[in-house]
Amino acid sequence: MFTVEPFSFLVQPESFQVFTQSMDAGKEMRDMAAAIFTILGETPVTAMGMNRYMHFKMPSESEWHSFGHKLVPKELWGGLLEEPKTNSVQVQGNRPGTPASSCLNVKVEPSKKVQPGVYVEFNEHHSLRSDEEDRPIESLVRVLLSEWDELQSFSRTSGEALISKCLGT
Repeated sequence: MFTVEPFSFLVQPESFQVFTQSMDAGKEMRDMAAAIFTILGETPVTAMGMNRYMHFKMPSESEWHSFGHKLVPKELWGGLLEEPKTNSVQVQGNRPGTPASSCLNVKVEPSKKVQPGVYVEFNEHHSLRSDEEDRPIESLVRVLLSEWDELQSFSRTSGEALISKCLGT
């Protein structure tokens, strides 16, 4: 693991991760990852994930609780638990217009950064299709370059929409 501001890298035999805390460095991070794997074209790759992590400040503690109750109705837990609280929710699906070889995982939890707040994580996983196995790096670099901006925009809009729907605003 090493850092070259504003990027941090975690390189292991089975994975490569690059991430940033800078809101302004996302496209540069995408371009750098694409360049690295273009240069290292013989690297064995079977899948790639693109992520976005967001923290949303809630207007009040009561609306924060209301969000959690709407996301996970506490009535379902009556007689099973005393004082049930939403700790973590994960939902899996596909972003509209993405190939069947991709899968979007969304995780929602109380934020540890903003109080009261909600943390929303988007992870879009892309697996190689069988017809792409001869040039895996090229295929995944194409996906990274063509889908990054859309995923980032979709994640932001969807996170905001989820909060708005749960708060009824």
